[in-house]
Amino acid sequence: MEDEDVYGTYLLNSIKKLNALYDSLAVTNFDIKEKYLLKYRNIAAIMLEAEALPLHNPLKYKWDFSKGKLPDNTYFLAYSNYRKKQTDMEKVFNKIAGGDLKKLIAYYKTVHAK
Repeated sequence: MEDEDVYGTYLLNSIKKLNALYDSLAVTNFDIKEKYLLKYRNIAAIMLEAEALPLHNPLKYKWDFSKGKLPDNTYFLAYSNYRKKQTDMEKVFNKIAGGDLKKLIAYYKTVHAK
């Protein structure tokens, strides 16, 4: 859980930085090749810097550069959406079920039975 929190926080902050980069590129006169170069340099730096995070199991979060591919926007968007839903689920777990997993399951059974 600690690793997920550390990596998740890092990746969400990195997504904010990527979004800021994309916003800035939208108002520049760079050609498309220059824009892609900046984008992929930033993505490579994000994945490399993740290797320095204080994780218990760093290999789980290490990007495999040997495949010659970097993550694309879909990777970051999917992760962001996943974390948002995770936060929502945690709120339901604590607020509605009082941190009790059996109550949470019962709650979802009644919601989906309708």
